[in-house]
Amino acid sequence: ALAAHALGTDPAEVRRAIAVDPNSTEGHAALGVLLGYSGPEARQHLLRAAQLDPSNAEIQVWLGVSHKGAGEFGQELAAYRRAYAIDPLWFRTSRDLAIALADLGRRAEAEAVTRESHSVYQLEKDSLMARVAWSFGDYSEAIRLWTVASKAEGSAAKATRRRAEIVRYYAGLTSRPPFESAGSGVPRAAADTGRGVIIGWLPGIPAPAE
Repeated sequence: ALAAHALGTDPAEVRRAIAVDPNSTEGHAALGVLLGYSGPEARQHLLRAAQLDPSNAEIQVWLGVSHKGAGEFGQELAAYRRAYAIDPLWFRTSRDLAIALADLGRRAEAEAVTRESHSVYQLEKDSLMARVAWSFGDYSEAIRLWTVASKAEGSAAKATRRRAEIVRYYAGLTSRPPFESAGSGVPRAAADTGRGVIIGWLPGIPAPAE
């Protein structure tokens, strides 16, 4: 994948490549990824890459990530819709679209995208439906679906078990924090490598005002 390839690259090298070929789609996209997606310069390069290759679903996904990081949620959603229209068979496009819809309070649409999504693994669809439920505070449904998904084999199942444990803790169903650091009494930060970010789990659910 473009992002995975770019992360092992020196930004200076990419800048030199763009200087040689200002219309390098891969160069602009890679630099946007290397610059962290959401800063003004990163977004400028991702927008340029999308202009140069408007039929590239992967670039549309990274553009959506960029808009989300900048708080431009309508534009994030539009980018994910374009990515899904370009490549509906790539589960990533339906996943990101469904999560964006859920986070914007559009549960019925998010669930419809999840049901229509293409994946050879039912685990992925169950996990995505759980993530939609979680966005709406439907913790019992999130726990149920993540528990079902966790019965499969492999690293993906391990991730769903982790998420189910976190929701159980937040819902007050267990007093033991998930992934507790030795002697700390609070959850330790967990790397969510599948989304390219680091999430520090809070010791409890924030108040509605927060």
